[in-house]
Amino acid sequence: MEKAINKLGLTVEDRAITYTDNGASKIAEIRHYDPVMGLLKIVDPMSGETHELMYNHDFKKWFKPGTDIVCTYNVEEPVIKQIDTQAGDVPVTIKRFPSSPLD
Repeated sequence: MEKAINKLGLTVEDRAITYTDNGASKIAEIRHYDPVMGLLKIVDPMSGETHELMYNHDFKKWFKPGTDIVCTYNVEEPVIKQIDTQAGDVPVTIKRFPSSPLD
């Protein structure tokens, strides 16, 4: 039997993660994951609480601002925006097809 996969592309086992709340280890389910913005939304099925976590690049952990809720979930590190320094200021047109057969 195939494993059910949700919109995140995760199986039931992959969606289950652990997090700590004031030092107590708890289990939650991932509901939303945005690696570009560094956002993670988890739901604790026992309490029904939803937590929206942000990623801290220095500590490589997810955290909820203003609380002691921390998660070390790391499928991949969220994307860091980079500016392409090799690109020129003026766009350059490139010919895809020759104008004559002899080009």
